[in-house]
Amino acid sequence: LRTQHVGLVVLVNRYDGIDLPNTACRLLVIDGLPDVRRLIDKVSQSLLLGSEKTKDEIIQKIEQGMGRGVRSSDDFCGVILLGKALNGAVFLGSSLERFSPATKAQIQLSQQLVSILPDTTIDSIKGALDYCLLRNSDWVSKSKGILTGLTLENKQIDQHTINKRLAYDLASRNMFQQAALTLKNDSSTADKVYKGYLKEHAAEYVNLYDKSEAQILLQSASNDNYRVLKPLIGVTYNRLNGAALEQARECSSYLRSNFESANQVVVHTNSIIENLIFSEGTSNPFEDAIEKVAYLVGFRSQRPENDTGKGPDNLWAMGENNYLVIECKNGATAERISKHDCNQLNGSGAWFRNMYDQTATATPIMIHHSNMPEYAATLNEGSRIMTINDLERFKASILSFITAICTSDKRHDEIFIREQLITCKLRASDIVETYTRNPR
Repeated sequence: LRTQHVGLVVLVNRYDGIDLPNTACRLLVIDGLPDVRRLIDKVSQSLLLGSEKTKDEIIQKIEQGMGRGVRSSDDFCGVILLGKALNGAVFLGSSLERFSPATKAQIQLSQQLVSILPDTTIDSIKGALDYCLLRNSDWVSKSKGILTGLTLENKQIDQHTINKRLAYDLASRNMFQQAALTLKNDSSTADKVYKGYLKEHAAEYVNLYDKSEAQILLQSASNDNYRVLKPLIGVTYNRLNGAALEQARECSSYLRSNFESANQVVVHTNSIIENLIFSEGTSNPFEDAIEKVAYLVGFRSQRPENDTGKGPDNLWAMGENNYLVIECKNGATAERISKHDCNQLNGSGAWFRNMYDQTATATPIMIHHSNMPEYAATLNEGSRIMTINDLERFKASILSFITAICTSDKRHDEIFIREQLITCKLRASDIVETYTRNPR
């Protein structure tokens, strides 16, 4: 490949990058978000989900995956980003600001080109790529021009990383108090998720000389980041209050305050829907998606079991003191709902009655491919099931709702949003009746 043309070659590679200069690589496809392989990295990634540090690391890996195509001054290639989650990571919020100036400028130029395409068909996308691959003179001039005058940022090594290493070195010399103090002093960062993560690490060192203080520090860490190790006494549950605003107004407020443009709402929604699938080993992203989709339609939600170690997978506040207690079994493979799963939903209902007063009502819902419990299993009266078909109809309604709002950017139009909630059957009074069914 490096010495001569050998025909069409499709090379599957990891994000690590590969040196294929010039004609050896003219089209690069990045499919999905970069993953981590080492167990310790997977643990850190799960603890730091949503933190600024994790976002920086993801962008760094994406840019690394783009390789010389965006870094070389005399080489070129087309780069295609595949996957809703990947595009969400690149284009949502302040993500573009995390790229190097040169890569950011090239992505923005690509966005300008896409904005003038007549449509988004494969032929139009191919035509846009041809500007680069066939070296259209206007494109070459423009793409080189945007890089003129850009200066490299003199980025410093992350101080938190330096302090973590310093703490480790101190602990390795049995200087546990100094190690803990190094991380506690460093936990003043504004990023609460990362702050909790640092406190958890500090608690590990404190535990080597003061177990009582370590538990106090771990409690503080849990308050900042609910994914870290829980203290022995557990974590206090904070009740989920319903939205103070009417559903359409709450929806409008959320979409306007959390997204800079209607297109960002669409990208975010697609990345959520992509994770709402029935597949083994996908419970965490599924439950995260169930939590996030509630806000898209004007509700509020929590993940009590994930946050405190007790309660249902998901809890939705629907307004007027009505709730949905949700257990997600999207990874189940048995033909019928097991006794264990039925008992779990029943137990989550009991948890709700214990945590909320008698004025609050909850509908227990299980997301499962079957709506038939096994012979020895019983669900409490009023329980509902969301099957695969129900979930697909729910996803379609969410997409229709968001598309209608964002096509002409009606995020500010509460009357229009209210009409779409009715049309798509996404009001609080519609969800249970339309997208769930009674167990058989």
